Amino acid sequence: MSTVRTKLSILAVAAAATLGGCGGGSGNLALTALNLYSPAYDNLACQPGSDSIGTWKMVSNNTVAIPDSPDVLFFSYNQPSINNSGMVTFRGRARDSSVGSSGGNSGSSGSSAVQSGIYAAQPCLTKFTLYTAADSNMVVPDPNTSGTVFTEFPSIPRIDMASGVLATRGMSQPLLTLPDGTKLGTSGVYVTLNSGLTTAIGLFGTVTDYAYMQVPNATSTTPIRFDQFPGSPAVAGTGGKYVLFKGNYTDADSTGALTVSKTGVYYRDVSTPKSAVAVIADTNMMIPGTSTAFGSTAPPSAAGNQVVFTGLDNEGAPTAGGIFLAPIASKPALTALVKIGDPVPDSTGTALTDGSTFNQFGEGLSFDGRYVSFWGAWGTNGVRTRTLACPTDGNKDMIAACNAQSNAGPGLTTVTETVDQGIFVYDTQLGKLWMAARTTPPSTPPSAAVGQFQNFIFWTFSGNPKTVDGEPPRWRSSAFAAMDGNRGVLFKGSVSNVAGTSTTPGSGIYGSQLLTGQAGMGPVFKVLAEGDDMATVDPSAPAASAITSLGIERESLRSGWFSLTVSSLNAASESWAGVYATYFPGQFKLTTTADAYGMYNLKLGN
Repeated sequence: MSTVRTKLSILAVAAAATLGGCGGGSGNLALTALNLYSPAYDNLACQPGSDSIGTWKMVSNNTVAIPDSPDVLFFSYNQPSINNSGMVTFRGRARDSSVGSSGGNSGSSGSSAVQSGIYAAQPCLTKFTLYTAADSNMVVPDPNTSGTVFTEFPSIPRIDMASGVLATRGMSQPLLTLPDGTKLGTSGVYVTLNSGLTTAIGLFGTVTDYAYMQVPNATSTTPIRFDQFPGSPAVAGTGGKYVLFKGNYTDADSTGALTVSKTGVYYRDVSTPKSAVAVIADTNMMIPGTSTAFGSTAPPSAAGNQVVFTGLDNEGAPTAGGIFLAPIASKPALTALVKIGDPVPDSTGTALTDGSTFNQFGEGLSFDGRYVSFWGAWGTNGVRTRTLACPTDGNKDMIAACNAQSNAGPGLTTVTETVDQGIFVYDTQLGKLWMAARTTPPSTPPSAAVGQFQNFIFWTFSGNPKTVDGEPPRWRSSAFAAMDGNRGVLFKGSVSNVAGTSTTPGSGIYGSQLLTGQAGMGPVFKVLAEGDDMATVDPSAPAASAITSLGIERESLRSGWFSLTVSSLNAASESWAGVYATYFPGQFKLTTTADAYGMYNLKLGN
């Protein structure tokens, strides 16, 4: 493994990268082996070629070493984000090849040989370089008086739609020790600037020198700091100057004691040194059109100078709230796009004939500046029970925490899921809402007319079992969809049984095209699914490998660029995993023959 990197060595490499300007991914710069990422490497003028049109281009797989350690190979990836020019960023894990490897999109290991980090590459270029934005050998940027290095990156990185600026969460041991012995700073949001990796927001709001990081709009009369930044931060604005995030904090009660847990959506203008954190919405504000305060907010999505987020009165059982749009400004006017209680539409925008109304919305909104895609649910057919199994491989503390929370036997937990759920697209300019896909109603054979899917939500056991500043580990559900207003929406789903069969197929990546003339959403199609031949994605995978998992995120599809993670396994237990990208020059093209679900297959390229 490589040694811990000092701040001076990092800044020296960053300075060399910045001086090189655009085109660094072509390999023309004389960089050190580290290849630190700079947003200047986002090659806006690059024209996609035949290596990324009509085929899957490998960004990273099990044969790829992390940039500064030729013997340390990647074995695990989380979902990537991509921008308009094809710059991909992802969280990856790697370990010394002598230790062995295992595939998987989000696997982890308790081994000290494992290194994690945030990486970037631009597959638009014929020859591209894999860059390091941050990793577990890197010293955390200031404020950091302890020389502390990153220990983990608990969520996926995200990249500005129109620039190469990316942001990530990072965890570490405490960064500051105050004169009274108090230790601060185990979590923060970090952003790549031309000057190098920079702290956008940390847990330092009570320290005078970092008062610009304190929580705005709090009830407390004395400065308070954030406790945590759940989820993934977003980047938007001219040149990627705004970093937007969800923040949790502890506010004052009626006696002035800091006992009340609160949350909100915030941003900082990182182009201005020491600019203060500003609030977009928090739990001290009323939900527009109601006398009820926000009880929960979700990590935001943003494009240009606008932001969207899910805000509810009660995350577990909402009765008010919905999906909101706002300009990126302090305490802006919020526009409700879709609300709890609004009618559920079909693919043409017509309300369902049974009078169904929304009763849940997902957190993971995909936003391209005009269109928003999201997961929503309604209650006509109630809920179903599902049993989740704790992981048996990985971090021992996480496994122990999961087992301790089991309620249905050793290592097993029972949860409930809404039966009626779907993926939707909203046009913020015309105020139109369409259904892209839905679950199959009970006792109804899957078909193109009624829906082909059993589920759009997926569960993971996540959190931090050790740090006092982290969110505690628990089972969390997520839905995954990505929007490109010039093409349509791609999403992850689990298909239902075909009538007359008993084996439940696995999950996959599917999509629906946005029809011209604002006519609604087209038929559902398949991109890739579990069980498909891995060789169609990566010919270098072990022979006869079948896809075992796929992953996308809200920023996986932008301006024709699409990136995803794929894992596979063969009968000899040889595993594989990688990050791949492709480019669609125009609208999605489909095959002419439908399968048993009434679905067509997506054709890559033209």
